[in-house]
Amino acid sequence: MAVMQMQRISICALKENRKAILEKLQALGVMEIDTTVLQDEDLQKMDTSSSRQVFEKQAVMADHALEVLDTYAPEKKSMLSSLEGKPLIGQPEFHHSIELRGQILQDAKNLTEWSRKISEKQAAILRAEAEKEKMIREAEGQAEAILKVQQAKAEGIRLIKEAGADQSVLTLKSFETLEKVADGQATKIIIP
Repeated sequence: MAVMQMQRISICALKENRKAILEKLQALGVMEIDTTVLQDEDLQKMDTSSSRQVFEKQAVMADHALEVLDTYAPEKKSMLSSLEGKPLIGQPEFHHSIELRGQILQDAKNLTEWSRKISEKQAAILRAEAEKEKMIREAEGQAEAILKVQQAKAEGIRLIKEAGADQSVLTLKSFETLEKVADGQATKIIIP
């Protein structure tokens, strides 16, 4: 059998099966691939990682925008609509959506940003409500403490009255009060 040099061969198959097909052809001895000769631009390996990352980022943003839309403006569907699948679109609609791609991506970005701002505002509201509850509890505690102090003073006065305190006890209490007044920063002392 004669071995002839082949210029080019086209194989139509799925991309994921490419390696397996080439290995099978080589194993059968049908063809030999010499990679040193390949200089065709179409056969060079392209670096698509940056394009892929941009696409995946845009797809995630679009999915998040759809979730936001579904949260704030849900579509009205029947119970069996989940079994319908996605509607097919024609070529004109597809080309029209490609033309509007920039605007669609900008709308998705805006929806994502608005959702983030709404979440921040909701978190601020929750923090403010927690602070309000804390202040209410503190005020109630202070009011209860003041009430107990005043009740204790009233109880003390009642006990003094019941004990039949005479003028000497009252004079002693007034001197104690004057002593407290004199301890202050005031420069004037009022003596009744």
